[in-house]
Amino acid sequence: MRAIQGLFFLAVMAVLAGAGDAALAQEAASVAGVPPQPSMGMNVSMLVVIFVIIYFLLIRPQSKQFKKHKEMVESLQRGDVVITGGGIRGRVTKVEDNSRTVDVEIAPGVEVTVVRATIAEIEIRKNAPANDVVPPAPSGKKSKK
Repeated sequence: MRAIQGLFFLAVMAVLAGAGDAALAQEAASVAGVPPQPSMGMNVSMLVVIFVIIYFLLIRPQSKQFKKHKEMVESLQRGDVVITGGGIRGRVTKVEDNSRTVDVEIAPGVEVTVVRATIAEIEIRKNAPANDVVPPAPSGKKSKK
């Protein structure tokens, strides 16, 4: 994905760098009697297409990821096991609704206060349903008794 974004960035820069040179080339071509370059509308339409591509490749996925992280941080509960952006793993011991911070116990008797936004993931939910053991499906063979 990053390689595609890098190539796309280089293509955008090439188009933008060529936009200024196109006007000079068109003026020189008109003096020499050569047919003119594509109109300014064509250049503007190319910029619009490039912006739309940037929106769908970069901006939209990033905003979805930000929204998902915000919902995760807002749903924190006491007892959840979390991992912070710095790699600290611990159990949430205190959550206040209108606070930017939560208290996390990282070792028995050791609590730290961390900013909610630094929580990278919730590893274990306190109220998560248990993983029920599903019996294996019958193989179709009948046992002889």
